[in-house]
Amino acid sequence: SAGDRQGIEQLIASLRSAIPSDLDAIVALRRRVLGPNVTWNDHDYLSWRYGLAPASRSHATFHVLDVGGQILAGIGAERFDLNTPHGVAPAVCGMDILADHSVRDTGVGPWLNLSLFRLHPIALALGSNATSRGMVAQLYDTLHGRNVYHLPLDVKSFVHRHFRRRLVGSLYAALADGVVRSRNRWLELTRRTGKVRVDNPRLLGTDIDREWSDESSNGPIGIRRSAAYLNWRFFRNPRAEYRALIGALQDRPTALLVFRINDQAADGPVMHLLDWWVRAPTDKGAFVAVLDAALVEARHRRVA
Repeated sequence: SAGDRQGIEQLIASLRSAIPSDLDAIVALRRRVLGPNVTWNDHDYLSWRYGLAPASRSHATFHVLDVGGQILAGIGAERFDLNTPHGVAPAVCGMDILADHSVRDTGVGPWLNLSLFRLHPIALALGSNATSRGMVAQLYDTLHGRNVYHLPLDVKSFVHRHFRRRLVGSLYAALADGVVRSRNRWLELTRRTGKVRVDNPRLLGTDIDREWSDESSNGPIGIRRSAAYLNWRFFRNPRAEYRALIGALQDRPTALLVFRINDQAADGPVMHLLDWWVRAPTDKGAFVAVLDAALVEARHRRVA
């Protein structure tokens, strides 16, 4: 009906990009919705992620549903470029969706996701939680080939965490750990990585940016890297500490590994490998060198 169309048009008009003066209201809404789950400085986090502080720069925007001057819901959209078989395409990833309890059962969550489809040519959803899993499955097509791999560095600790028959498991684990240590030692003695220099920069520079600018834009679908985007995404994040290792051959960046060690994980310290890049298949030795350096750090931090 005409009344329904008018109501929808008013709802669409109520969705706008957040500005710095909205920060306190968004923080208050997140406190009401998330409660004690917010264990970080949310003011600093939102200022960084969505550029909600004066003169701050961000690769993301927070869209708020502003009804009569009251922010009732919102959704974040992180911007990046995608390499696709047809060239480079702008895209966003939805995140940080939330809704006030007064509008929780009105379908505002799916509507906010659909609003991203209207505002942007490509919208992605990377991951979900128990609350949003069904909605994401209904609204988004599945991209195949996204896998998560777990590699225990200490088999004995892994067995103790995941198996009930620990006595028998520990015997096999001790044997397996001995085999793994012997294998790693043999690889260290025989591995040929060439004259690779491993650097640990605080920020990525223009030298590695030049390598990425030369990459083809019509390969497999994936996020197009840039130093500006990755520096913001990883190294200016106030909620987590990320590190980068760059393997260089003849002073030319050849491999990159970005990782984080979470010391607060329930089962002990865990290393997450967030991003990696190798210039060419023939440069595998450079990646092996940066991975070795990351594993040294992992063992020093007692990652099992």
